[in-house]
Amino acid sequence: MKSYEVQIWEIGKRADRKARPWRVRWAVSGQRFEEMFRTKALAHSFRAELVQAANAGEPFDPATGRPVSEARTKNPTTWYAHSRAYVEMKWPRAAAKTRRSIVEALTSITVTLTRPTKRGRPADALLREALYLYGLNPRRWSEEIPTDHGAALAWLEAASLPVVELDSPAMVRRVLDSLCVRLDGKPAAASTVQRKRATFYNVLGYAVELELIDSNPVDRVQWTAPEVAQSIDRRVVANPAQVATLLEAVKSLGKRADKVTAFFGCLYYAGMRPSEAADLRRDDCDLSGRCADCGTDFDDLAAVKPSRSCNHEKIEYRWGRLVLAGTSPRAGSHWTDDGGSHERRGLKHRGRAETLGVPIPLTLPDGPDPAPARRAAVRARREPRGRSGWSVLPGSAWRAALRVGL
Repeated sequence: MKSYEVQIWEIGKRADRKARPWRVRWAVSGQRFEEMFRTKALAHSFRAELVQAANAGEPFDPATGRPVSEARTKNPTTWYAHSRAYVEMKWPRAAAKTRRSIVEALTSITVTLTRPTKRGRPADALLREALYLYGLNPRRWSEEIPTDHGAALAWLEAASLPVVELDSPAMVRRVLDSLCVRLDGKPAAASTVQRKRATFYNVLGYAVELELIDSNPVDRVQWTAPEVAQSIDRRVVANPAQVATLLEAVKSLGKRADKVTAFFGCLYYAGMRPSEAADLRRDDCDLSGRCADCGTDFDDLAAVKPSRSCNHEKIEYRWGRLVLAGTSPRAGSHWTDDGGSHERRGLKHRGRAETLGVPIPLTLPDGPDPAPARRAAVRARREPRGRSGWSVLPGSAWRAALRVGL
């Protein structure tokens, strides 16, 4: 609690006090305080500090009677300790990927905000690793920390700068400039800079909330983050024919071929996010068609099997529908509550129980296959493992397909 109701009286002298006779009296929100001094000069100096703080419009603490800034100076919270408090506050409600993003940003910032003259500084790579794996991950605070990582974190606790020092625009600019450079010295991506700056701003905002500083110092620095591109370079976007060729190339990947083909087919033809495609379930697919040879109608193409009279090789596809009910983004086992690599959540920017229907087209022109979207969707209908969704690592599969197909 802070108060601006401050009253300061003139210095007085008590005849019954010989050791420290000079008295300074003041009141904050009606609560009276006094300090005794040996000499009148010391009393004048102390009173002058109180008057200066009051004239500057600085709030006082009604519990101690002292200016808030004085209390902060006497009991400074380090940036490392404050970062841990911020992560602990955000952790329960944050998504796993958001947790990882926050820790990545704070790791870079915390290594920067240390005393350069502090002896015994570990290598920056070790500091970053210790912070990323243990120092800023609440799930692992109760675990036994390896010796080298523990020593690095102990050095950080002693060398981390107080949060109050970030009230300096020069210090804030130093942090912001460091976010623009990668570890190899090359410029960081604009989206990365903006993401880390947002985290830095929010952590300082939490410091204001805890009354560690008066205002967010980033607002006082004339610094602009690099612009993030808003348009898409059409030269790097595959056209329908190229995508169909790549999906055919994926078939050469062995056991994972059908699964990966369905995954990327849903991304391209249904416009899904990777996390949405990874969470697609059997019950979410509504795919129907008709056998061109015998005229049999099928409500579920994934269940079509050859009969005695017809092998059902020529299928006339109909419009289908996929119902998106959730996402399963891959964040890593360090960041999920259950220790799994994926975290199941609701659709992005939608309510937790909200769903989204996605139509699957009848045919897609300009491709070597007359109905690649349908074939991908049928694979999607066959491949999900019941209620557990997919579990794929698409990056390596897609790179292999690029080598084979293009």
